Order: sequence, then structure tokens, then C-alpha cells
Amino acid sequence: SETSSTRKRKHRDAAWEKLDDNNDEKRKIGKGGSGSNKNQEMEEESEAAMSALASISNEIDNLNAEASEEISKIEAKYEAMSLPLLTKQARLVGRIPLFWKRIFQKHELLSTNLEEIDE
Repeated sequence: SETSSTRKRKHRDAAWEKLDDNNDEKRKIGKGGSGSNKNQEMEEESEAAMSALASISNEIDNLNAEASEEISKIEAKYEAMSLPLLTKQARLVGRIPLFWKRIFQKHELLSTNLEEIDE
């Protein structure tokens, strides 16, 4: 499945593409005629801003990648810490005859779905 970071990147890229299309239209309109110097200045400002935004987006992507790595490390640490507890739990469950049958029979919703063959 697609990660949150991938979805964000696709959304951002689509937005950049739309902005580029809009800027292309402005360039066509701005060529020639009066005010073309002003249009050129606006275009240069726009390009500088787009470049700065792209740089910031890359920094955000790098932070997200770093966060994902850290989250993975923490998850691995706590999985390792929980393994002995899960092992103890499994051993105790194994000592109780028909444990899961009892659990299902006592559960309000699941007990109504049990049939004689299940028991």
C-alpha cells in the first residue's frame, strides 16, 4: 500500500505541475506589449519562489524519511521487549484446556455464532 509520504509527494507534484501550467499561460500572455518588463519581473520572482518551495519540499521529504527510520527503530525495540511477555502468555494459554472455546463461549457476540460442530 502507498505510504503517507508517497501520497503527500504525489499530491505536491500534481500541485507543482498545475502551477507550472499556470506560469506557462502567464508567459504567453505576458510576451510583448506594454508591461512586459513588469511581467518579466513577476516571472523571475515566481521562478525564485518556486525554486525555494521545491527546496523546502525536499527538506520535508528528508525529514519524513528520517522520521520513518526512527519509528521503525522504536517499533523494533518494543517488539523485542514484548517477545518474552508474548512467549509467557502463549505458555499460560497452552496450560488451559480448551482456552479458545471458553473465550468464544463467554464472548457476547461470538457465542451466538458458535454451532455444535464448533464446540
